[in-house]
Amino acid sequence: MNKGVGRDLEKGIRLIYEDMTGGKAFFDWAAARTNDAAETSVDRMSQVAEITRYEAIELAKALGEAGCGEYIVGRKGWKTRISWAYSLRSLGKAASGEQVELEEVDPELAEDVSDQLGHLPEMPSSGQPFTIAEAKRRLSDALGLSPDAIEITIRA
Repeated sequence: MNKGVGRDLEKGIRLIYEDMTGGKAFFDWAAARTNDAAETSVDRMSQVAEITRYEAIELAKALGEAGCGEYIVGRKGWKTRISWAYSLRSLGKAASGEQVELEEVDPELAEDVSDQLGHLPEMPSSGQPFTIAEAKRRLSDALGLSPDAIEITIRA
């Protein structure tokens, strides 16, 4: 672990990994990522750790308190999320006990919302309905996913 990073952070993330609901699953997912992220929504945390939204909020708060980043309550269309202070991948590896150098988040990632399940693009001003294919395209653009990875279910 980076010598400039306090022992409190190291202890904190290992406690979260070992003792907190969803901690191990979340950090293992983070360590296995191919790309880093500047922010992760609690909805995304809930999804990848297979925990409730409430448990994901508690996890995000604990990560913020440990010094991993800033817990941000969602407002005006933005989701509740954590803004990472360190590389998400390296936090995941460090939490599992791997000796890694924690790096600060790349400033260019601040514009990346691939881990944000929220703040979707504006709807057409004409108020005209659009097709499921168009909805999937818009969601894929907003979420950084392939349209093939999106499934829309309509219940009438």
